[in-house]
Amino acid sequence: MIRRLDRSAGALLTGASSEAVIANGFVFVSGQVPGPANHADGPADFEREVRQALANLARTLSDAGSGMDRVVKVTTFLNDRRLAEYNVIYAEAFGSNLPARTTVMVADSDHSIEIQCIAVAGESTDIRRIANVPGMAPLLGPYSQAVVANGLVFTSGQTPAVTSMADQPESFGGKVRQVMANLDTVLTAAGSSMEHMAKVTSYLTDPDQLVEYNGIYAGAIGAGLPARTSCCVDIWDIALEIECIAAVAGTSPEDGAIQRFATFPGLADSVGPFSQAVQANRLIFTTGQIPLITSVDHRPRDFAGSVRQVLTNVKTVLEGAGSSLDSVVNVTTYLTSPDQREEYERIYAEVFGPHLPATTSVCVGIWDFTFEIQCIAVAEGSGEA
Repeated sequence: MIRRLDRSAGALLTGASSEAVIANGFVFVSGQVPGPANHADGPADFEREVRQALANLARTLSDAGSGMDRVVKVTTFLNDRRLAEYNVIYAEAFGSNLPARTTVMVADSDHSIEIQCIAVAGESTDIRRIANVPGMAPLLGPYSQAVVANGLVFTSGQTPAVTSMADQPESFGGKVRQVMANLDTVLTAAGSSMEHMAKVTSYLTDPDQLVEYNGIYAGAIGAGLPARTSCCVDIWDIALEIECIAAVAGTSPEDGAIQRFATFPGLADSVGPFSQAVQANRLIFTTGQIPLITSVDHRPRDFAGSVRQVLTNVKTVLEGAGSSLDSVVNVTTYLTSPDQREEYERIYAEVFGPHLPATTSVCVGIWDFTFEIQCIAVAEGSGEA
């Protein structure tokens, strides 16, 4: 069953969305930003903004029947480089129940911080948190390397650190190989593997490195390609960061089962080493969809047409993988300019109608495309509550 949580009176979200969506034992929370709706100016300084965003997150989780102690994955989008200050406040908010986490800098935002998360629904305490993993650099912040819940593994963003952040390969290719090795180590410690990855998000800092990255990535993954989203962001002093969601390696054919969909009729050919969608534990993860019609050279010329084409591609992928737009529970949208937001949200709300997912929209660099959308949906048969 799918239950959508409407915005509460105190919510301030950045667009057309449900405040949270509950499905398949998880709560998917829209990106939370500082400032309740009745305070247009929001907090006046970075510390207050961080505390307000985290307070909004805690309230939303409570409204959804979950809590901060059941959060399994956080993605933080910052527009302020005070990471150390953020880490102190963040650690206070989560205490000993640290989720897996990825933190990246976004290009432009009305807020210094936006926090997106996935939590376990209800009162379940069957959550395993994995902190330091033997053979890896010590944790660089207040997070778990991976969290296991409801048959899935959520990893923190992996960096090229060998024994510390100061110990990294010099070449870009070496950094990619180190990140992939770190990811493999974390997944193994969590009871999963590279073969069980369902979704990967790659954050790079230089779009010219994508071709080299793809070659090394494809060699490391092999035939079992996950769905993948890649975008260009500012991620401190490292060249790339990779996070993933994987299925736990099961002991029976039904446990941890993964179904991969390479492509679908009507879609342009894939432009990288990924599956267009992967189903794991009755959740469907899509690759980031871009505004292609039949090929990289065939795409709409205007922004509104690009939005409609991307959403058409999302619909094609979901229906081919055994789901639909009505069953989408979580969407992350990567825009290239804040000026695009109003038109994008108008079309997005029109397409999704009353079935609005939990949604996060941020401005980043994404190669030569205007924007990219990745989503999580439930497989057919779950239905609305």
